[in-house]
Amino acid sequence: MAGGEEFSTKRAGAPTVADPIYAGANSAGTDVRTCGRCREPALVCLDEWNHSENGTETDRYTRECRCQSCGAFVVLHDPHYIRMSRILGIVLVFTIVCAIPGLVVLLRASRRRRAWRNNPIALGASAPATRYTIGPGNRRCGSCGATAKIVKQPT
Repeated sequence: MAGGEEFSTKRAGAPTVADPIYAGANSAGTDVRTCGRCREPALVCLDEWNHSENGTETDRYTRECRCQSCGAFVVLHDPHYIRMSRILGIVLVFTIVCAIPGLVVLLRASRRRRAWRNNPIALGASAPATRYTIGPGNRRCGSCGATAKIVKQPT
């Protein structure tokens, strides 16, 4: 980059990812991606959760993203998990007894990899205004159609 600036999306302590499809896999979810459905740079990761094993947090993350242009919902699974699923699927396909489950594992891994490939990082794009969020939408009143307020009942 100009002026000696470096662009790094590496999270402290996170492993580097060699496959260019998984660009931005080490970022903390602040990147803007190009939506695979509408091709607008409006896909924003709204929720990111850490995987844990036996109560211990790992450096594996899954991101739930929402396009702020068309409302598409995309889940970006951890690249390490996808790679391990592909290896397991290949091993299972070559064993005669587990060929069908191996194909299922391979198909699931390819679908999860396709989510990364179809939604690349939009370089230089600024974060769009939030129109869609993760979770249920606002509830409407059945009689007047206004947005309902949630009131906590005393117990």
